[in-house]
Amino acid sequence: MDSLLKIVSNKSNFHFRASGSSMNPLLHDQDIVYLKRTKSQVPKINDIVLVNKNDTNFIHRLIYESPQNSGTKKYFVTKGDHRITSDEKLDLKDIIGNVLYIKRGNQIINLNHLYLIQSTLYFQEILKVKKEFENYEINFVFLKGLPLHLYYEGSHPKRIYADCDILLENKEIQKINRIFINLGYKKAHTEYSKIHSLLKNKLTEISYYKHVNNFPIIFDVHFEPVFMMNQIGRLDEIYPQKLINEMTRIFLSEKKIISIKGEKLPILSPVNLFMYLSLHLFHHNFHEVFRLSLIRTVINKHKLFLSTNYVNKLQEVTEKLKINNYLYPTLLLLRKYYATSVPIKLVKSLKPEDKKMDYILHMIDSINIFDGEDRIKAGITRFRNLFYLSPQPIYRKLTIIFNISFLYSFQWTVSTKLILLIRLFFGRLNRLLIR
Repeated sequence: MDSLLKIVSNKSNFHFRASGSSMNPLLHDQDIVYLKRTKSQVPKINDIVLVNKNDTNFIHRLIYESPQNSGTKKYFVTKGDHRITSDEKLDLKDIIGNVLYIKRGNQIINLNHLYLIQSTLYFQEILKVKKEFENYEINFVFLKGLPLHLYYEGSHPKRIYADCDILLENKEIQKINRIFINLGYKKAHTEYSKIHSLLKNKLTEISYYKHVNNFPIIFDVHFEPVFMMNQIGRLDEIYPQKLINEMTRIFLSEKKIISIKGEKLPILSPVNLFMYLSLHLFHHNFHEVFRLSLIRTVINKHKLFLSTNYVNKLQEVTEKLKINNYLYPTLLLLRKYYATSVPIKLVKSLKPEDKKMDYILHMIDSINIFDGEDRIKAGITRFRNLFYLSPQPIYRKLTIIFNISFLYSFQWTVSTKLILLIRLFFGRLNRLLIR
């Protein structure tokens, strides 16, 4: 620690050679990174920062800053882009500098320029897709992605955006496929296996992708607000399909038209956007804090919890769709990580029954919102949360054992997990034998 501080103590700008893969693909091993010393300046979320903690130095992305009014000592959290787990809590003094640009071979890469170029190209593709949708008179709405960031943050993102989620009716499948193929996109295969795709009894989404100037551009076209088990299909035993259909209808009929650079784009209305983003956070088992941060930004932008009309609307739609068990954890997380004030009236109306409340409290205490999850573990946790918090009566939930798609998914998950454990065991055994 002392050696690093001596190097940078009298310098406002400095550089050194990076090592490791924790920030792939943004930073590569042996890149030369050029930094500006932080000193008393507070870094911003998504800054790539140099950290010096417990005699260890590393360069990671800043993903969280605790609010001033949280009642606890202020701290920061960083995480490598290529890592699942986040780093330990940091003090401001642990953050030594911000990465300005990198040198890779003979190429100089300014990170801000990189983000601006990528988001500009991405936004151009969004406008092409929007224009084609309008030409074909397709009813659609942007669920999340770059349009939301540009509108709610008012600036280009300081990270690479790759996917954009769009909701529309499944009767438009042929038109959609024609549009994306004509625009040079390819259809991605997201199923775990061919059998999975055959057993899936409804189409929930299609992903299209292409590269523009070596940047990946992905559109996830949703035919319903996906928050269940996307690989399985219908799960009426857990959450009625008729309610998902009603949610789709509400989302497509209640839009907010925003203007970005003179272009009109449809996004979800404030109440529906809060619900969808909360369900999306639930779908990801309340991991990755940037999802919660966006929800907080939406609330603040529209003064959602300060408007009686918005609160009443949220109560009404939540009750109609029976999603209070899935939304309530978001209220607790907003309080915990952003000290967000939630109306007592809303808390009381959405609060689940005692047993489900106990489950939610235990879940909130056990998760680390700053971490990601591996795919298999995430799927297991997602189903467990869906099952326990389901609005269906217990006898209806138990009929899931007759769902062929679920049974196959269960078997596939167990066998895949077992294979991974066997590989891990023999990998460790091999290393011991080599020693």
